[in-house]
Formats: sequence, C-alpha cells, structure tokens
Amino acid sequence: MLRFCGFCLFLCFSIFSLQGQIEEIREVETKRHSTAMRKSSGVFDAVKSSFEINYHRIELRLNPGVRYIEGVVVTQLKATKKTPYIAFDLDLELTIDSVWAVDNHQLLSVIRGTSDFLIKLPDTLTSGEMFTVAVAYRGVPPEYGGFGGFNSHQHQGEPVLWTLSQPYGSPSWWPGKSDLFDKIDSVDFVLNIPDNAQSAAPGLLIVDSIVDGDRRVQRWEHRYPIANYLVSVTIGNYVEISDSILLSNNQYLPFVNYVYQNDIGRVEGEIQQTHALMALYDSLFGIYPFYKEKYGHARFPRAGGMEHQTMSSMGNFHPDLIAHELAHQWFGNFVTCASWQDLWLNEGFATFLTGLRYKVLLSEDEWRQYKGTMMSKVTALPDGSVFAAPEDTVDTFGLFDLRLRYEKAGYVIYSLSKYLGEEVFYAAVRSYLNAFAFGFANTSDFMDHISQFSGVDLRDFFEQWIYGEGHPSFIAIWSQVGDSLELSFYQQTSTDVTPLFTFPLPIRLTFDNGSHFDTTIAISSTTTQTKFKVDGNLNKFEIDPEMHWITYANLVYEKGEYQKLFNEVVLYPNPSSGAVTLRSNLRFDVDLKFRVFSANGAEVLSYDIEKQSDIFIDFYLHTPGVYMVILEGQGFLYKQKCVINTNR
Repeated sequence: MLRFCGFCLFLCFSIFSLQGQIEEIREVETKRHSTAMRKSSGVFDAVKSSFEINYHRIELRLNPGVRYIEGVVVTQLKATKKTPYIAFDLDLELTIDSVWAVDNHQLLSVIRGTSDFLIKLPDTLTSGEMFTVAVAYRGVPPEYGGFGGFNSHQHQGEPVLWTLSQPYGSPSWWPGKSDLFDKIDSVDFVLNIPDNAQSAAPGLLIVDSIVDGDRRVQRWEHRYPIANYLVSVTIGNYVEISDSILLSNNQYLPFVNYVYQNDIGRVEGEIQQTHALMALYDSLFGIYPFYKEKYGHARFPRAGGMEHQTMSSMGNFHPDLIAHELAHQWFGNFVTCASWQDLWLNEGFATFLTGLRYKVLLSEDEWRQYKGTMMSKVTALPDGSVFAAPEDTVDTFGLFDLRLRYEKAGYVIYSLSKYLGEEVFYAAVRSYLNAFAFGFANTSDFMDHISQFSGVDLRDFFEQWIYGEGHPSFIAIWSQVGDSLELSFYQQTSTDVTPLFTFPLPIRLTFDNGSHFDTTIAISSTTTQTKFKVDGNLNKFEIDPEMHWITYANLVYEKGEYQKLFNEVVLYPNPSSGAVTLRSNLRFDVDLKFRVFSANGAEVLSYDIEKQSDIFIDFYLHTPGVYMVILEGQGFLYKQKCVINTNR
C-alpha cells in the first residue's frame, strides 16, 4: 500500500464511501491483425462459478502515452453456493499489492495463477450471502495478442490511452471475471488523469473535478448490466461534440462524442447520421436499451471500431461503421452471445442492421449493389461455418472471420427474414431481445425462441445455413409447349459437408407481353421439377432476382439450348485398341454420373463426376467388343457406343 502514496487517499475515500454507491471500412471490426490470443485458462475457473458480481468500482490512475496502470477494483459479489474462496482473472505480469475485505479492512491471502488468482475468504460464504472485496494492483499491462487489451502511446503527436478487451483481453488491465456467464449488474469508473485530458467510459459522467492542481478526477456511473469484455476506458485530448437524439418514447437521449482536435469541421455531418439510424433500429427492435443514460462515440487510433456499451470506440466515422457499432447496442450488449462460438449472433446481426441502412435509408440501386457485393464476398470461398468451431475461439483470424461471422451470418439473417416474412421476423426478434434482455443467449436459444414465436420449425434452416457449410448453385432448364411451361431445377452445393439446401427458391417469369409472375419453388431434393399453365410465351426466367438467398453462379437454359451444350462432349478414339478419352468441353461445372455397360448389359464402370474434366477409360483389362458409354444427370443424357478392337 505504501507504493500508492498520495493516490491512497483518493482510493480510500472512494472505498469508504462504497456503501452509498452500490446501487478502413472493409475491416469494420474484423480485428484480424493478429492470429494469436491469450485465452483465459485460469486454474481457479471452478471457483469463479460459485459467485456472481453485483458491482465493480474501478479506480485507476492513468496517463495517456504511458503504458502503466495502478488502481483499486472494489467488487461486491453474491455467493451462488457455499464457498470458502473467490477468484478473479488478472495477468501474472501485473502486481497485486494487497487484497482486503471492505467491511472491516481485513487483509486477505492470495494465491496467484498465470492468468487468475484465488482469495481465501475470512469466513465461508453461503448461497445468497454478500461480500465486498478490494484489490490494489499496478504494473505494465502485458501485450495482449488479440485486439489490443490496454494501449497507451502517441498518436499524431498526441498521447492517447484506450482499451479493447474482446474477447479475452480484460485480465491484461483489470481484475474481474472474464467470462460470458455473469454480467456485472452495475459499474463505476473513477479515473485520475492529467488535467488536460478527457476520459470516455460506459454510463454517465457524474463527477469532473481538478485535484492536486494538475490532475483531473472523473467518475462515470453505469447502472445497466454489462458483459466483462465491454468494460472500457478511453482517454485523450478530446474535443466534445454533444447533442441529443429523440427516441420513440419522446425522451431526448444524451448523444456525446469525443473526437480528435483535427476531426473538427470534418466529422460533424457523419456523426449526425446516428440520428436516422437510431430511429430506424428503435422502430424495428425496440427502444435503445440504455435509454436512461447515453449513447456516444470516442475516437481511438485503430481501424474499425468496438461496441463498448453506451460509448463505441471508433477508428473513423464511416456511416457503415456508425451503423454497425450502434447495432451492437441491441445485438451484443443488450443480449450478448453466450459463448464465442455463438459470435455470429453479435456480428451477424450488426452486419444485417448495417444492411438495413442501405435498404431503408438509401436508394434501391444502392441496396441492390450492397446485396450483390455481400453475395460475392460470401461465395468467394466454398466452405466454412457461421457457427464457430472450438478451435476458432483461440485464433483471432478464425473467430473474427469477416466472411463467415459477419457477412455470411448477416446474409443468412436476411434470408431468415424473408423465409418467415418480415412482419413475423421483426416481431419474433423483438420478443427474443425482451426474453434475454441484459443477459446471454446462444444459437439454440435464438433458434428455439424464433421457432416457437413464429410457429416455424427452423431446425433444418439452422442445420444447413448456420451449422452447415457452403452454398447452393442451380441449373434451371425450361421448356414450353403452348400454355404449358415445364421447369427443372438441379442443385449443386459448394461442399459435401452440406450436400443439400432445402428452402423456397424465388423465381420470376417474364413473358413476351410484358407481364411477369413471381413465385417460389419448394426445393427439397437435388432435383426438382414443376409445371405451370401460363398466358404468353416465356421471354425471361430469373432465379432469386431479389437475392433473398445465398446462391452462386445460377444458370438458366431453354431445354433445346441446354442439350446443344453437350454436343461438345466427344469420345475418342472410337474405335479404339483399349484406351478411350471422354472430353466434356462444358462452360460450367455439372454433377454427372458416368457409366459404362458391356454388350450383355453388365455395368463395368461407374462413378460420379463433380467437375468438368476429361475422363480416361482404360479397357485393356476388359474383353474386346462393343460398350455403351453413358453420361447423365441434371437434365442431360449422353449415350455413345464405343468399339474396342480385338487386334491389340
């Protein structure tokens, strides 16, 4: 405690008053500049499940530009079962000076682990019993191999300090429970900073005073439950831009932005777009969850952003980034993913809501272009699951995969909205948010709730689009005789992990009289055929013209034109003395069955062809004679006799 000197008075005053206090856009947050993370593997994890945190008071002395931290964290907790110990996460590189019981100042013994520490309680706690403990610590926060942890350096000649703890970075700078099980019910930040600096944190700024002539003490109070990784502090020589946003309950929400000096005159217009986005999200998903406090932005020197609760950290003010981070206040902060494997619930919804900016606030052309761009990104690779694999949770690149956890997840949610119908979808999502308000939800929670609300069994949808991999492609073949139109659909998938996607495929039929007919085809197998009675001759046939579903390189052919394509299939040499090549010079990949039969009808060769290629047929081990070579599938049948000579 002697090391705290004058700071000790500041800390002790705060502790003794505790009883009255308890109550570049493409990256957009992909955070993939490092592939190694320090995942908490504390030796005392079992102990952490024996209590829940009611309140933290995080008191820190900080200097922007200096990588050093000293402070006291006071925690009020409640035992959930009988326990003689409690434990918190904190990196071993930070020094713990002392730990004590707040009610009687009794010092408590500590056992350190690499990433956590155990505290022996004065008396065993029983279920429901409260206890308040204080931890004094200091040191140079270790480099965190995720997205930053604790950062303090010079930026454009100005000192800045910022934290970003997602997913496992909080133990690098403060002691708490780094998990996705227990939200902190309430938190205060008491920050001792240089007098020319400004801090930004969750909640409301309640105290702002100058002490000791050249120090500033700011206290932020946050009275909403908050996940551990959303706790943050940002400090710099900021300029404040304040405003208010009118919410649907006719309340004006404080809107506070901390920007760099050189931002003034450049970012005001960009920041103002938050008003329209807040109104949009409010109308669709319910009132802003933290409406009793504020929303705002704090600039920090990195690409992308981070959805810190009520105060998003922003690398820039691109409208898409503003939309994305604001969306997280509902999806990620109000309801938080229950495991990092469920990260798509945070990032997919934030991406979906960013898309709503294009759909609702911009033009139809911009919305269509946005969908086309997202579709191209999602289908750029053939595999990968929206639901993160266990190994992804310890790898930054794997966990925050832009294509899967953001873009594909967001597009799948859009597909779900079309599958259920938008009215049902938005009502179901609002119900889900209210059911899990200020808590955690996993993928099964979301699926079950939306299924129950809508009355639609979503197990196949989730198995294929969330847990499965890849995407479908279709070859559609049509033929018309009089008023009878026959359609055939052949589905291929980009990976064998998910061999079939079953869903209502939208199509549009346009006729020579200018009329068009929109309908859906129930895809339940790799081959689907249907017939329509139509008025007029078909002029144009489109698959999913509004891009409701993730599909790739769909092809539409009139039946006669389709058959002509296979005239390019050549069998040579024929006759042959024993070796034959079947060349399919097709301009697209098709799934075909290749078979060879002898003169007596016996099948001598058979296998599937997944990609266009030359097929080498070796007849040297077979009896000379006449064979039938057949290539069939997806509306095509090629048959050719092949003569194998006797003189070889």
